[in-house]
Amino acid sequence: MQWVRFLRPALSLLSLLALCGCPATDATVAADATEAADPAGEPALVDLALSDAICPASGALCGTGCELAPDIVGWYYRVDKLTVQQPAGPEGAVAATLTSLWGAQVTSDDLVILMHILARAGGKLKVEVASAVLLKSGVDAGKYRELADPGPATLDLTYDGCDFTKGAGGTLKILPPFSTNAVVLPGSQAAGHITPDGETLYGVELTGSLCATNANVIDFKLTPDSSGCVNMGQFMADVGMAPDLQGLPCGDGTSAGFAFSSAVEAQHVTNIADGLEPATAYVCPP
Repeated sequence: MQWVRFLRPALSLLSLLALCGCPATDATVAADATEAADPAGEPALVDLALSDAICPASGALCGTGCELAPDIVGWYYRVDKLTVQQPAGPEGAVAATLTSLWGAQVTSDDLVILMHILARAGGKLKVEVASAVLLKSGVDAGKYRELADPGPATLDLTYDGCDFTKGAGGTLKILPPFSTNAVVLPGSQAAGHITPDGETLYGVELTGSLCATNANVIDFKLTPDSSGCVNMGQFMADVGMAPDLQGLPCGDGTSAGFAFSSAVEAQHVTNIADGLEPATAYVCPP
């Protein structure tokens, strides 16, 4: 199986803190997954508690004397760091492989995820998250444009000072390059921090769920030079993973899947092109 040589050691808590720009504290990142839906019918999600991060500008604990200066409504942020935490797999094999793949694609602008602030008022923050592409030619070359398919997800969050926390979730859809289908994440949520100047989203935890049936229809190349594709569902089964959540809104008569979580950082960008870009279907080589 060609994916074996791409496995990386599981990421430590200290490396995740370094990723978000937060110093290590006595607080820990807690994960608690259950196997059943909650009473309201929402999927059971992994709840990742944020550490006591320090606001870079004020030097105070985030939420303590940390105020967001600009009006960020209408601003776009591009995810420039991504670390997959779940699905982890034995010894973190699945998370490490996806981090190695998607993290590199995010850095190279081959995988573009935009976060668009739609509204901010009364302690509520409305954020649209969408797959996008960096345009390489034409009058808009060098700008990012959202993909028409898959469409964006809208997250209704709460905020206080420079912190934002989970509210009403949405269904995030991400289309990595060299992938036959989008990664669909029902029940997506987000929590994290904003620097006081509004320029950086950091210490962000994106959580959700991945339906087993969705994983089974995603074929992707591990590298641009790979001779063939790997099926995500089969890859997870090969390392001994089985669905750990039930009651998910998979929309296909099934409800089994996996917890999903990732740590991300995003930077304010202004090079945004209007309109929507058609997605190009990818076909795996024989």
